[in-house]
Amino acid sequence: RLYNKAEGVFMGYERKRGKLMEFMALVRGSEETTYNVLSSKIDSLKSAKYIITLDSDTFLPIGAAKKLIGAMSHILNTPCTENQVVVRGYGIMQPKVGVHLEDKHKTYFSEVFAGEAGVDAYSTASSDTYQDLFGEGIFTGKGIIEIDTFYDVLKDEIPENKVLSHDLIEGVLTRC
Repeated sequence: RLYNKAEGVFMGYERKRGKLMEFMALVRGSEETTYNVLSSKIDSLKSAKYIITLDSDTFLPIGAAKKLIGAMSHILNTPCTENQVVVRGYGIMQPKVGVHLEDKHKTYFSEVFAGEAGVDAYSTASSDTYQDLFGEGIFTGKGIIEIDTFYDVLKDEIPENKVLSHDLIEGVLTRC
């Protein structure tokens, strides 16, 4: 943890966004991060192409990571940048996010915003309005990220202590 002058507290550098950016820099060989590396095997991560991000409320079914990697690796989804802008492909992909039946009723917020939970007979007929209309989705912080594209596009783009809800901006700038 570092002292954040703007917040007046000790906290993780730039919350989740900062930790992701630092982890990507670490994976690419930087020694200028706040991570304390205790393993000599960190070099084995240098060849990693993707990071899968999850939150504490995320359940990743068996085989889902393999499917995400397969989709991200498809030639038509490979991100292409021009002047630090993703113009084709995707820097981030996310799976359809749902809520477990038992979690839907835990809070008033989840009751209102969770939508339908549990078994869905039409789950294979998935659609995302933003993806269908604009060719890009709304990033919610859970998914697979192409390390080099994400890092290169965002490293100097978002100023420190200025953006609390970073997911949407990250998704727009890297094409989700």
